[in-house]
Amino acid sequence: MSAIKNKSLAVFAVDNSVRGIIAVYNDGDDASKGIFYKTFDQDIEVNDIVIVPAKSRLGFTTNKVVQVDVDPDFERTKEVKWIAGRADFTTYESNIAGEKALMEKLNEGDRARARESVAADLKATMGDDYKLIEAIEFNK
Repeated sequence: MSAIKNKSLAVFAVDNSVRGIIAVYNDGDDASKGIFYKTFDQDIEVNDIVIVPAKSRLGFTTNKVVQVDVDPDFERTKEVKWIAGRADFTTYESNIAGEKALMEKLNEGDRARARESVAADLKATMGDDYKLIEAIEFNK
């Protein structure tokens, strides 16, 4: 009986639902520059952003998934870490879209107020002559 060289891979031998995932730190990198992780999350797909352990200040960073369902190399010696989870941007994207719609409405209001302000200034400075401006027909 041979001993497992890398105990962090033992879960692959005892549970068929664990998945091998390759993810990269820099967008655009291919799998050759990726890191092999493990997860039980069956919903992780290529291009998902995942939260992974790191030596950063908070102990985690994000990576982009470039390959899923990768068979482990049982000869590897480097520890295989768990994916902490998949980043869910649903709320973030909804907030960005809502804010964009709000800004568009505010800009429309600003433009309307600016037009009203210019018209009021013209009326105040031109008096009755303002009616002449209103009567001008522009080629549209």
